[in-house]
Amino acid sequence: MRTHLLLALSLALIAGCATFKELEPKPELSPLERGYIELRNDKEFFQLDQGKQYFIRFPRPVANNFDIVLETNAKWYLSTYMTRTFDDGKGPIVRIPDEATREDSAMVYGVDLSSGTYFWVIDTVRQDIELRLRYRYVPKWRYTFENDYAAFRQSLAANVVDRGTYTGAAGAPAIESVDYGATLTALGARTAKLAAMDDELKKVAQLFPPDISPQDTAYRNYTALKASLEDELKFQQSYAAALTLFRKDRDAGTNTGTFLADASLYADFLNNHDRYPAPLVEKVKKIVMLRLNDVVPWYEQQLRSKRDATPFVLTPPPDGAQALYAASGRPVPPAFAALRAFVDRFNLEATALGAAAAKLKSLHAQVDAVTAPPPASFYSGIEASARDIRASIPQALASTNDRYRGLDASSLLALQLGKAGEEADDFQSLFGTGARIAAALAGRTWGAAEAGTRDLYVGKDGRTYASVERHRDRIVRWFEADIVAGVRNATRERLDGFVRLNQGSYANVPGLYADSAFRPAYQLTFSAGGPAVLARNRSSIDDYIDRVRHFQFPEAAIRTIYADFARDMGVADGVDRARAVVDHGKEYRGADKQILAIITECDPDAPKWIVRPKEYRRVLALPVTGNRKGVNEYVFRLRLQIPSDAQFPVFDVNLKLPREIAEGAGKESWYDAITINGKPIKNEGRYRVTSPTADNGYESQVTPVEMDKEGRNVLEVRFKKASYRVYEISAMAQVPIMKKN
Repeated sequence: MRTHLLLALSLALIAGCATFKELEPKPELSPLERGYIELRNDKEFFQLDQGKQYFIRFPRPVANNFDIVLETNAKWYLSTYMTRTFDDGKGPIVRIPDEATREDSAMVYGVDLSSGTYFWVIDTVRQDIELRLRYRYVPKWRYTFENDYAAFRQSLAANVVDRGTYTGAAGAPAIESVDYGATLTALGARTAKLAAMDDELKKVAQLFPPDISPQDTAYRNYTALKASLEDELKFQQSYAAALTLFRKDRDAGTNTGTFLADASLYADFLNNHDRYPAPLVEKVKKIVMLRLNDVVPWYEQQLRSKRDATPFVLTPPPDGAQALYAASGRPVPPAFAALRAFVDRFNLEATALGAAAAKLKSLHAQVDAVTAPPPASFYSGIEASARDIRASIPQALASTNDRYRGLDASSLLALQLGKAGEEADDFQSLFGTGARIAAALAGRTWGAAEAGTRDLYVGKDGRTYASVERHRDRIVRWFEADIVAGVRNATRERLDGFVRLNQGSYANVPGLYADSAFRPAYQLTFSAGGPAVLARNRSSIDDYIDRVRHFQFPEAAIRTIYADFARDMGVADGVDRARAVVDHGKEYRGADKQILAIITECDPDAPKWIVRPKEYRRVLALPVTGNRKGVNEYVFRLRLQIPSDAQFPVFDVNLKLPREIAEGAGKESWYDAITINGKPIKNEGRYRVTSPTADNGYESQVTPVEMDKEGRNVLEVRFKKASYRVYEISAMAQVPIMKKN
């Protein structure tokens, strides 16, 4: 019982330490939209003490996009905020912004359904005061619109423009007499204000709930105001368009080109005549009708001044005039239709001529610029291009137009079309002959292609090429070059394919180098340049074969085979791969250090250099016999070339052996012979070859090994093992360590 009493007292003390006191209004707060409600404590107002802190819980609204609006005469005496979470002022406080637009008595907080409760916190009371406060839950759109409604109406009324001039009302100034600049400036300022107001109303509309009632008073005020605003905006925009049009007509004066530059504006006005008053539309139509009388003379003046065969670029484009005829309801005059038909046909022919001339120039440039034999498709490509160019050159019909046949541009265009056709025919004839020889090249019938080129060179084909004579000798050289390049490429493709197919092969490597792939695909027999050039052509093919045979193939094969070998050199075919590397190395004439190092590593006859003391290096022990299922003899060699001041330096050689080689060393010698420069080293006298054991990490030491400072010191180790695989050995040499007996 005593314990329970102490616990109750402790809880009471803890509760009494709360910093903020909760005010609990009666009646309870309601989130319904019902206008302003006074916040009371029964029949009295809450009394706030100076220096105290309070909070009130507000329930969440009935829908999203709501405001809680608070009004109090005590705002100056209080420091308050609204928040979604509140723990007696502890922890971080995230305040909901006060959106009130005036500073006197109102506070406005945006709320939604994401929080179950909102807390209005009074964190400062500057003096004792009676809290008189009204609250209201109101949709955000309604509160916003209600606050700005009067200002909206006032702004609309202040920016309405008189419509008398626009509608042609009696007594109003005629639109032709208006000061367009000043009127448009004033009108633009009013329109900008109304457009800004329209943007504000659109923002309000975004807050409308889906179920808003059409009978809602505020909503009805909104729709009425919006309709009036849209009507005024539409009028002002239309009025501005009309004023702009009349100002442009005045500014154009007698310049038909200036008028036509704005043809799209006049056409758009007439095409949308329903949005303008009828008297205004008739005035614009009259302007357009008079202006259209000058269109054909305006454009014909441009036709007469042209002195070349390029397409007409009429200014402004006649499409605008065409649109004006349609918009004004006036039939297109025959003279305008004839002018457009002539210009269209002339431009079609001139455009085709320009394209053909550019392509013919390109063909000449292609032939002239090629200094080396082109690919086999070059000849048929030029022939096809010439054929396409000829087909693209139209018949000269623009010059037959009755109204415009005498124009300088018409005569010049007809002349140039004829010349272009002749040039295309010349190209097609020359390169058509070449294409037949190129067909033999495409079929890789080198003998037939070579015989055809020889006949073309000596003139046995019966053809002449007078119209494009400057290209003939070059074409003969090109065909010869095509044959040489074709044979070279065929040889290369066959050889490259052979390399790709066999670079990973490690069986019978010497047989690979005897393959027919290392011979030319065809033996050349002719050159227009004579025997010396023929010899050079043959050499270009033979040189490639030699380059692949002695450089590319062995290098690629060694890299490929060694990569597979290095991944797992202990398997049975590791020996075969190492031997394949050595066989490829016999053909290799390159100087790549990595390749040479790989060859040396895989060659049991090649000593592995040791040039620094106390540093282990890997050495491969490879069988030099070929018994795949029995005992084989293994060899590895070390070249000891360690710098020393002694004339005959002495070193210990340490060999870390694989367990498979060293595990029987306790019963019998693990090696058959160890020699230095051909002289045996035996485990007797002053020489010792220690036994590798598990205790010393299977390491055997050969000591002392005496070397010639300036000589070639090769230590050779031979042993037998009933296996057919590659063993990795680590070798190191060092100055002998003095040992006590």
